[in-house]
Amino acid sequence: MTTPNFLVEALKMAERGIPVSFFHAGEKGNTAIGWQNLATTSSEEIVGRVGDAERMNYGCVAKASPDGYLFLDDDGGIRQEFEKIHGPLAPTLKVKSCNGSFHYYFKHSAASLAYHALVNKAYISEAKKDETGKGELWSLRMHNAYVVGPGSIVPNNQDIDTEYKISWDGPIAEIPDSLLSFLTERYSKTNFKPSPTVTGDKIPYGKHDTELCRIAGRLRHDGIEEESLAYALIESCEKRCVGYGSDYQDMCKKIAHSICKHPVGDFDRLVLGTKPAEAVAAPPNWRDYFKTISELESGGVRMLIDGFLPEGTDFFGALSGHGKTWFALSIVKALTTGDPFLGNFPVAKIIPCLYLIPESSGRAFKARAMKFGIPTDNPELFLCRTISEGPTLLLNDPILAEAVRNMKPVVFLDTAIRFSTAQDENSSLQNKKLVDDIIALRQAGAVSIIGIHHSTKSSANEKMTLENALRGTGDLGAMCDAVYAIRRDEAIYNNGNGPNEIQIECVKPRDFEPPKPFKIAATYRKDDGQIVSWIDTMGDFLMLESEAVQRSMDSRFLKMVIADPNCSRQEVSESLGIKEWTIRKMSQRLGWTKERTPGSRWERIKTATGKGGLVVVPAQNEGQISGPKAVMGVSAIPINSEPKTLFAV
Repeated sequence: MTTPNFLVEALKMAERGIPVSFFHAGEKGNTAIGWQNLATTSSEEIVGRVGDAERMNYGCVAKASPDGYLFLDDDGGIRQEFEKIHGPLAPTLKVKSCNGSFHYYFKHSAASLAYHALVNKAYISEAKKDETGKGELWSLRMHNAYVVGPGSIVPNNQDIDTEYKISWDGPIAEIPDSLLSFLTERYSKTNFKPSPTVTGDKIPYGKHDTELCRIAGRLRHDGIEEESLAYALIESCEKRCVGYGSDYQDMCKKIAHSICKHPVGDFDRLVLGTKPAEAVAAPPNWRDYFKTISELESGGVRMLIDGFLPEGTDFFGALSGHGKTWFALSIVKALTTGDPFLGNFPVAKIIPCLYLIPESSGRAFKARAMKFGIPTDNPELFLCRTISEGPTLLLNDPILAEAVRNMKPVVFLDTAIRFSTAQDENSSLQNKKLVDDIIALRQAGAVSIIGIHHSTKSSANEKMTLENALRGTGDLGAMCDAVYAIRRDEAIYNNGNGPNEIQIECVKPRDFEPPKPFKIAATYRKDDGQIVSWIDTMGDFLMLESEAVQRSMDSRFLKMVIADPNCSRQEVSESLGIKEWTIRKMSQRLGWTKERTPGSRWERIKTATGKGGLVVVPAQNEGQISGPKAVMGVSAIPINSEPKTLFAV
């Protein structure tokens, strides 16, 4: 028996990853309840649903997910209009409908997913400009909407059965940002529906004042006071108004001041023309707003740095001067070079970084970045913006959104509070915009947002907690996937007279196993009292192991190089199960060196450097040192320690 053509085509669509849903032969409308959830890419399910049917129709279903598809139904030459302005559209899978119009198949992009999340619609469209006003000039079907699939047969305008056929059979392209912008602007101009809420359809230019007054009236009726109302209007303008000017904040504040001259409960009738008790209608297609468990994305937490940094929103909090920016640059180094973070945490893959630091000049930031060996002239790996490049770009700035869409980077905000318009950092309402803007950047394509933030002043004398790691509203910590507290060891630092050692502790891990608290060293103190920078000498912090682990590793290293001075760094690395980078740091700390020339041997220098290092003493001199036993012919003493702390290697 020959396989029906519609089934052959449906299986091809499913193989491309496009879910299909079946309906009656000869029809192009699907009236079955829950048809969106019946869409599948499983060939077994598809064959099972078709059974022995010789003829059925089906739809290719759009899904707003990173691996999903969306469709442009062009019934009025919208492609030609677009190409007159932007040039030829890149080829993508193209299907001719029964009436001669075309369906263009696209992969979702970060921009299209962000737009769908903003408008919360299954599709957007423009009505035909004819005498009847019926039908669509075009529609962009983004989620749980479908186009009739190739191989389906329906009557055309002359009631003649016509088959949907593939017109260009090639790879499916990601929807271009230029096409998406073209369509969404057309939709905003032709389909604006007044809505007195902060979120809703885009407000066209020329209607700003009227609609912002309507929104203000609605909120004033609900009891909002002037300051909060002004912030709400500013947010409404940024989210909804098309082409708002640079003075929009002053405009919003003036509207709020004027509206609040009226008493609460009175302005609903004056501005909105509705009664205060009027019920709000339920939104259409409510099912589109929710998912079953099976519809959710699969997979666990994606780690950008194994055992340390998850994908998402991560904040690092510390007091001023405790090394927040230095620590962030160490993360940048790992992400842009692929080197293990701090020599111990593997990097999953190289990811570009976009660093925003409006508190620093370009010259000062460059000097810091150069110390870490961050890529200096590769715009695909690292870009930054300092105060030298101009005013702070707020997180909803179109320039920043475009950079994120193109780079798909990890975005660093140093410090995060500089990107907030809130006057009170403890106000949940005022800081809501910062939280929303961070979420919007992730929807636009940012792999992760890393916020550098200040800790509370009281944290210096308290146990590290989520509450004191981040100053201000608790909403910041609540939105994060990980929060790390950073604190300098003031007792050891001794106002700059001792080494700079920094405690790192994860105070909020969401759905991943955090590392145990650890220390890193920015500087060390030499025997002569001189303070030397690890970052200057090694290009990074030195990670300090816990005492027990460090002693064990030190012991194994010394035994190996003393027993076989000719062993290579690679052999030591494999034997100890740690990176060669860590071996280099360990040997330097313990006072051992090995030239890179062939045939070189491990040799002991006179003294070790850095806190916690060891002085190695020949076994025959053991009598001069009380306490330790001799193993492998040596004994060891931690530098700057009393004889009672001696231990054996």
